[in-house]
Amino acid sequence: MENYNRPPFWYIIVIMLMAVPLFFWPFLMEGGLLRIDGMSHADESFLVTKQFFSIGFPIFAVLTLYIAYRTYAERRSLSIILLVILALSYLALPFVL
Repeated sequence: MENYNRPPFWYIIVIMLMAVPLFFWPFLMEGGLLRIDGMSHADESFLVTKQFFSIGFPIFAVLTLYIAYRTYAERRSLSIILLVILALSYLALPFVL
């Protein structure tokens, strides 16, 4: 822990900007998950996908941001790759949900 160097200020700002969509996550998922009363049995796989993304995606995003922050000092390329993967995941969400 003695050799741990903090990332630069600009990188912390980038990580904070990547975390902003997580604060709007309950509002994004409210319309889809709470309206399950009119769905038929054929839509069960769609419900499973919605439930997985409502719980699993925020955990994935928080862990990705944390690991990107912690690995910047020793492995900058890995840290940047993680942020790119998270950004692509954010862009893919409208197509999945």
